[in-house]
Amino acid sequence: MQAHYPLDTSAQIVNNSSMGVLLGVIGWLIQCAGKNTLLTAPILFILALIMVSGVFFLAHKKRGYTNFLVLGVFILVLLCYAVYLKSFYGEALVLALVPILCVGIRQLVLENKILLFTLSAVVVIYAKQQMIFVAPVILVLLLRNMWLYGASNSRLWLSLLCIISVCAMLLGAHPENKAPNQYNRYFNGVGWSLLQSSNWPAQRFEERHPYFYQHQQQLKTLFPATLPHYNYLGTSYLPTASTLLDAARSPEGTEAQKKQAQDLFDQLVAQGRPDVYLLTLVQHPVILWQLVKNTYRTVVRSNYAVDYTRSGLHLTPAVAQVLVNAQTQLARVFGWIFVVTLLLALLYRRSLFSAAIVVWMLLAPLAVVAGDGYFEFEKHMTAFFVFLPCALMAVILIASKSSPVSPSENGLPQG
Repeated sequence: MQAHYPLDTSAQIVNNSSMGVLLGVIGWLIQCAGKNTLLTAPILFILALIMVSGVFFLAHKKRGYTNFLVLGVFILVLLCYAVYLKSFYGEALVLALVPILCVGIRQLVLENKILLFTLSAVVVIYAKQQMIFVAPVILVLLLRNMWLYGASNSRLWLSLLCIISVCAMLLGAHPENKAPNQYNRYFNGVGWSLLQSSNWPAQRFEERHPYFYQHQQQLKTLFPATLPHYNYLGTSYLPTASTLLDAARSPEGTEAQKKQAQDLFDQLVAQGRPDVYLLTLVQHPVILWQLVKNTYRTVVRSNYAVDYTRSGLHLTPAVAQVLVNAQTQLARVFGWIFVVTLLLALLYRRSLFSAAIVVWMLLAPLAVVAGDGYFEFEKHMTAFFVFLPCALMAVILIASKSSPVSPSENGLPQG
């Protein structure tokens, strides 16, 4: 992030996200004031202020070990990903709002108050398209309150409608990612799973990607010839499919060459369509097992230090070195932190409700691989790691025993 950016009065921010909306509003206000430069320091200040306020209110009321665990995990998240606050990534807004959302979850569960919960949940989900995955956690919390406090509560229905509406808006966002996602879903995801990429001498996508292409000729002999387009397994949209697309659009090629390249591109991308992808997994159970095994091995063996986000915060050399060392160590074990803290939370609060949330959150890595393969895997896991304190709060907290609708009236076991 630069210190400032010029504002073009004709430019419009088209990023379908909370950060895009925030930048659009700030840009509009600056233009209304007759200025033409966007300073980034105030944005960092606003995000930091929101985060600090949330931490203060989260720590204000102490309830056993719940807040200590949630705050402790958030400190680890912040230590590893604080640099996102000085960026325009959607994770920046998620990180800033996580403490506020934790407070909102506490108010919802213990007091049936929905305003703070709804506002923060809407912004967090709208921050990134992949945050749709955590929407069921939010929805289940609301549905549980409907059961406890009665389904006639109009405020809970309004909150439910807001969350569903935001998810619907995100479903059609970023259509430009459809082809890359479909290609990587099958060729990168299935290919690297069959090759068990978690065993490669590489801990990050930035290392695994060149490793595959350097050894592609020998690795491709390991793929079964019965799989569709097996010669392309293991490749990624960048550079393989994008090169085909460039050839199809090149003004220098003949019409026959361009048509051949376009037809091949379309066939390869179609292989990652959800229905075709699922059919492939159903027809080859071994692939499904290899995909699941390699995904979770990748989770715990990856180094989540994403280089291009480490620009940084201007600190004294000594402090900066300590921070970098801490981030480096944390980044190597954050996959374990994600898995272990969720399981510990389930042990602390054993119930079907808590188990459902834990299992759902532990499916996040599979959702990443089923969405875009292992392409930028560490980057795509970041949003779920940052959301981890909220998931823990949802798992650990239990509703007040005194509720207007007793469990016996519903005929359901208390969760």
